[in-house]
Amino acid sequence: TMTDAREFYHQKMMVPKENNRLEAPQFRVRNYNNFIKSLLLKLYCRNVSPRIWDIGSGRGQDVKKYIHNRPEFVYFTEFVELAREECKTRWSELNARDQYQASFTLYDFLTMNISDAGILPESIDCAAAQFCLNYAAKSAASLEFVLGQVWASLKKGGMFLGTFADGDLLHRKILIRMHHPEYFNKETSKTLFYHYSVQPANKEQKFPLGDFQPYLIQIGDDMVDCIEYILTEKTLTNVAKKIGFEVKIMEGFPEFSYNHQGNQVHQELYNRVFQLQRHHSKLTPEDCELIDIYTVFVFRKP
Repeated sequence: TMTDAREFYHQKMMVPKENNRLEAPQFRVRNYNNFIKSLLLKLYCRNVSPRIWDIGSGRGQDVKKYIHNRPEFVYFTEFVELAREECKTRWSELNARDQYQASFTLYDFLTMNISDAGILPESIDCAAAQFCLNYAAKSAASLEFVLGQVWASLKKGGMFLGTFADGDLLHRKILIRMHHPEYFNKETSKTLFYHYSVQPANKEQKFPLGDFQPYLIQIGDDMVDCIEYILTEKTLTNVAKKIGFEVKIMEGFPEFSYNHQGNQVHQELYNRVFQLQRHHSKLTPEDCELIDIYTVFVFRKP
């Protein structure tokens, strides 16, 4: 799994970034995703000077988000070397008053233990996994291994939070598309949406797929498909409970945002995230085709 994802993100790192990202078709979606992630961190990573583990930190898109948590230390772990380097660069470019202590480890969460990242057992206040558990869902065993490592890292009362693409929500979108030949190929099950396309990774399979089955997803202008694995709310919940976690939140993006819209933190973050370009902030129905497959989770170690 990680080999496939590693190659995909290595290629993605080699593609020049958009000259004007505000005009990129996915800008509103990325902005909204950032809002959801920031809201998660503000609401559920509330320890004083927390120690944070960022699992699959990518290019360091969340480096600035942690400033508001005033962390004692952040462990950034990433499986693509170029992405790890950019993450470290983004951290080094923070203003002196905003900087916090951090480490940057090349880390394959499917095969490596927390000790490989320099993380001591029961030392983490908050672990975050943003859009990476679909790579861990190759099998029940691999998902249990990853959640088991998170469990081992967390202090009692520690929080594990993040986001993932829910297989059930994805299948609902695909079922609607099946009635429209211009969007759905009956031979391959390839399904086209405005921002993305999906199809089973194995040619002999068709949607809907079962738990842990691989599929190819291509978002925006990515030149290659990336293999992810079907992960549903039910499956993730069951594995989390098996490990011992309390499930505090399991909600789709729109539901999570709606349930917190009366919160002052929600209003402050919304205004800050979208103030850059207000005329770009309104989500379209096409944007929601992608956003609606994403789910927020918050687990707690008792």
